[in-house]
Amino acid sequence: MIRSRTSVPLLALAALVACSSNTGPNDPVQGTWHVAVVGMTNTFSPTSFTITVGKTGSLYTSPLPAMTYNGVALDSTGSDDFGTQTKDSVMAYGTLVQLVGDTLVGARVGRGAAGCKIALVVAHFNSKRDSITGFVFMLDSSAGFSECDAATVLATKG
Repeated sequence: MIRSRTSVPLLALAALVACSSNTGPNDPVQGTWHVAVVGMTNTFSPTSFTITVGKTGSLYTSPLPAMTYNGVALDSTGSDDFGTQTKDSVMAYGTLVQLVGDTLVGARVGRGAAGCKIALVVAHFNSKRDSITGFVFMLDSSAGFSECDAATVLATKG
């Protein structure tokens, strides 16, 4: 009888230790994502690449690879203000960030290039957060940020 009384607390303790974690449940967003860019009219690269999403504070972030569009290198670094007239938000070039909710945004710019030299990535997580869909818009800053090309972005976890 003493043996069974001791066994129950030991089993409960073993179950508690086995189920506990210092890091909590696995975050479905953090980790490696495989990205495909489909349907750009002109020459764009890379059309497939891998990103690693991490978390900075409460927001997800990932470096974007250098890109090219019609031979123009889109590999800038730095940042720019955007948002309201008070310019309350800053976008770091070369980084994909969680803007709000399930929306991700990032940009690459070709410095010193004329015409279509801005690649703007806008994408969204699905409800399970196991895929991302969106667009890459090529913008011409000399023409009031008009769109000159676009492609679909598809990303899956793994």
